[in-house]
Amino acid sequence: MTKVRPRLSQVASLTFALAVLAGCSSSPEPLRGEGLTILQAATLIDGTNAKPRPNSVVALQGDRIVRVGEVGQFAYSDDATVIDLQGKWVIPGFIDTHVHMPEPQDQAIVLRTLLSFGITSIRSAAGDRPTGVELRDRLSRGEILGPRLRAAGRLIDAPGGIFSDWAAEVTTEEEIRAEVRRQAREGVDFIKLYRGIPPELVAVAIDEAHGLGLRVIGHLGATTWGQAASFGIDGLAHFGIFGTPWEIAPEEHRDRIRQACERCQEGEGLRLLREGAGAGTPESSTWARQLSERDVTIEPNLVLLRAVLWGDDPQELAALEPSLAPTGWRDGWWDALPHPYRAPCTDEWATEAQKTYGFFEGLVALLQRNGVTLTIGTDLMNPWMTPGVSYHRELELIVAAGLTSAEALSAATRGGALALGDEKEVGTIEEGKLADLIVLSADPLSDIRNTRSIESVILHGTLLNPETLLLGR
Repeated sequence: MTKVRPRLSQVASLTFALAVLAGCSSSPEPLRGEGLTILQAATLIDGTNAKPRPNSVVALQGDRIVRVGEVGQFAYSDDATVIDLQGKWVIPGFIDTHVHMPEPQDQAIVLRTLLSFGITSIRSAAGDRPTGVELRDRLSRGEILGPRLRAAGRLIDAPGGIFSDWAAEVTTEEEIRAEVRRQAREGVDFIKLYRGIPPELVAVAIDEAHGLGLRVIGHLGATTWGQAASFGIDGLAHFGIFGTPWEIAPEEHRDRIRQACERCQEGEGLRLLREGAGAGTPESSTWARQLSERDVTIEPNLVLLRAVLWGDDPQELAALEPSLAPTGWRDGWWDALPHPYRAPCTDEWATEAQKTYGFFEGLVALLQRNGVTLTIGTDLMNPWMTPGVSYHRELELIVAAGLTSAEALSAATRGGALALGDEKEVGTIEEGKLADLIVLSADPLSDIRNTRSIESVILHGTLLNPETLLLGR
């Protein structure tokens, strides 16, 4: 990128000529003010579903976008910093809707790593208060460098779940309402419901949370996605065996399918699923329309699904580049073979699960065709989910599932903003929004892998060098 000093007289003359052609009596007042930065001449993909805009201008001041247009459309004062981005692409910052943070001593390097991969907003999908609300507030105060954070509190589950050592366990309406109120007092942004919560308590939790102005997300099991959508849940995480795919299967096969998803010992249920519940069935179409009509955001998380299904394959692990993970903080299971979640599963189950992966891809495409808002989430801090790398791998996987590169970018930006409830601040490049942007050296619409060609990350108006962010890794 080359910094150049603008020739105000030339720009103003062109602006004046355009104004005359438009029937205006005078050229607009030049942009001016302290800290004005002009990103000039890039191709702009603004996240609004508009066509790419070559020869664009994005004006930043402080932490905000103050003007978006084309070269020659407006003038700016001589003291503006102009950054020539001819031959580059500018897109909104990425949003990871599903992370879990490491221990406090490791957070700084993980957050910087996420930034270096263009991730400027994240949602901590469950955690205790020190790794959620307090970290969010430290980031907002500038005490630590990292993406903008929205935090869920401690996950809420029925007794006896896999996280019973730290989850908030509830069995009654009074208990779940009290827990939601407690988390609201702590300042969380989201309530996270887990797999053991039955439908009647999911409905109660959503009612209580919405009454307090909080959104609700779920990784569900005892309650199906369709049931949760009917109760008004805001977002659902995980696809495939980690979701509730049995709900779109013929009723006589649902128990068998659920057992195959939850226990990974025998694969007959997965065969029944893919043979009887394809993306073209009336049940699946009704399911997709229901999620769309209720504005439920869906995070497919194919990257973790593949890691588990092919968890004994060195090539699958290599695709997630564990060598790029920050050193000195990860535990032994990060790059272990097999994947720890694959280890207890039988080979027969794995064979059937791998055959069923294409079925799950078809459902992702079905949701996209029905207008469901998809997001990009990695479930970071699970094995093999290399910070940053797993995000871009998820983009590749949802394109392979049938989305276009433009649709994948929308999921990564505008979709994430909608899921976080931050669409007025981030997710698109528009006047008044936060200046969270990425500068790429290659076209992401021609190849989604070009999202990794990051030259600069702009966080709240500040230009950051990806390589510098990783110094000391």
